[in-house]
Amino acid sequence: MLFHTAVFGYFFGLLTVIYYLARGAWRPWILLLASILFYSWWSPLFTLHFLAVIAINYFYYRLRFSIYTAKGLAFIVALNLLNLFLFKYFYFIADSLQLVAQWQSSPQQPWSNVLRQAGYAIVLPLAISFYTFQIIALHVDHYRGRASKLISARDYFLFILFFPQLIAGPIMRYHEFGPQLRRLRSIPPAVQMMALQLFLSGLVKKSLVADPLATWIQPVFERPGEWRSLSLWLAMYAFAIQIYADFSGYVDMARGAALALGFQLPENFRSPYFASSLREFWQRWHITLSEWLRDYLYIPLGGNRHGYARELTALFITMLLGGLWHGASFTFLIWGALHGVYLILERLGNRLRSSMGWARSAGTITKLMRIMLVFHLVCLAWIFFRSANLDSAASFVGGLVSTNGNQSLPQQASVLLAVFLFVFLHSIQSVSFPIRLKTLGSRWSLALRITTACLVILYIAGLQTNPGNIFIYFEF
Repeated sequence: MLFHTAVFGYFFGLLTVIYYLARGAWRPWILLLASILFYSWWSPLFTLHFLAVIAINYFYYRLRFSIYTAKGLAFIVALNLLNLFLFKYFYFIADSLQLVAQWQSSPQQPWSNVLRQAGYAIVLPLAISFYTFQIIALHVDHYRGRASKLISARDYFLFILFFPQLIAGPIMRYHEFGPQLRRLRSIPPAVQMMALQLFLSGLVKKSLVADPLATWIQPVFERPGEWRSLSLWLAMYAFAIQIYADFSGYVDMARGAALALGFQLPENFRSPYFASSLREFWQRWHITLSEWLRDYLYIPLGGNRHGYARELTALFITMLLGGLWHGASFTFLIWGALHGVYLILERLGNRLRSSMGWARSAGTITKLMRIMLVFHLVCLAWIFFRSANLDSAASFVGGLVSTNGNQSLPQQASVLLAVFLFVFLHSIQSVSFPIRLKTLGSRWSLALRITTACLVILYIAGLQTNPGNIFIYFEF
């Protein structure tokens, strides 16, 4: 059930009516049933698998509530990772082992293809990467004493299943969700308007920016050797815009839907392409994933507590595994490795400048140059993220400098509109502010109504575009 489809509109409209007519004590149960229906719309069978995963984790949580040990934590974390690896990485591990075993032999058909042809097809459950990380974080937080109060079965299931953020995040922690669940109340009109504005801004990003660009650049990434260098450069920039508009658009819609029900989801983007360093980029892009990797991977690997070499090693491993989390292929590994190398070189440069006593220039021109450098380094890494395989990525990167292709991309008005909307929305997001339910009063009403009306007009004006593409992060 995609946020930008009529089916979700009917579903959410009916849910909202029932939700606000019901008494407060019934609202969590209504949300839980709605969340199960939302996931089962994709696959009733995998809904049973999902519920079984949550039930096993909750049973272990209750069984070990007062006696969580390091070994017990390692066991339940390994069990969840095993579920993730079985569905997401089985083919990748099988093909990797085949490459190691046959690296001096003539190439053969990948084992994954042999297994698929034999009828052993493994379907990736929707949202498995996101809900696995949330479940692991809940166990680790309890072990660390951050979630020491007993969570009821209803609240535990609802925390994992909560449908606005279920499919592609943001990745929540229970200490962010639990207190909101205990104080459900009616939403003031100004907050409802803010929720509508958030949802519409995501709808505009998805339907009027991401989807037209996706259609425009698809043939370039499929056959990069056939296109001229200028077309490859434009496609590289277009994908950077597409993935931002697609993912941040989903998050805007998720936050808007949650806010309409009385929940505030954490912010996941803060104009990442305005970052002037790679470290800042990861503080602005997919913020909840960056924080998860920091708290549950980088710090356990040693962080910056055991010497500089250990710190850089932990940083590289974190980014490498972050790349692998996005997808089971070598292209994602290289994407993660590139960002690991970027961050290491940046830290080495900062340390060298500090040891030499060089002050970092704070001028506007210098900052703009740093922003442009960071943006292009990120764009270069996006090529590997988007490409289907290493050969295609290598052809694309090589074609940026020199290519034998002779095709050129057509300049379509819809693409130019998409780029304009991206720049506008990205700039607006750079001055965004946290939503405060208690202080968001009538003084915001006029601004919210005007902005909402503009978003509605933009969306209606662009209805000729195809709004049916799946969100990119649904694949992870």
